[in-house]
Amino acid sequence: MLTVKLLERYGENAAEEAEFSRQFRKTIGDSPHQFLMRCRVERALGLLTDAGHPLSDIAIACGFSDQAHLTRLFKRFTGKTPGQYRAQAI
Repeated sequence: MLTVKLLERYGENAAEEAEFSRQFRKTIGDSPHQFLMRCRVERALGLLTDAGHPLSDIAIACGFSDQAHLTRLFKRFTGKTPGQYRAQAI
């Protein structure tokens, strides 16, 4: 499983980072950052089905800096805001 620590390791050397990014994109189809953001949004999808969790808590639990960051990326990936998704899922 790809971890943030593995991604950070390749940030230590620019040449290694560029090669890692090329190979990652070739294998996965996304840049490492795009992949990480997609994983965070997918985790948020699961948490949003429980109305007991405030959106701000879900954002932090998924690694976003704040609720606005979650909302921007969530809408980019799903076409809906987290609130819209939650309303339809519950």
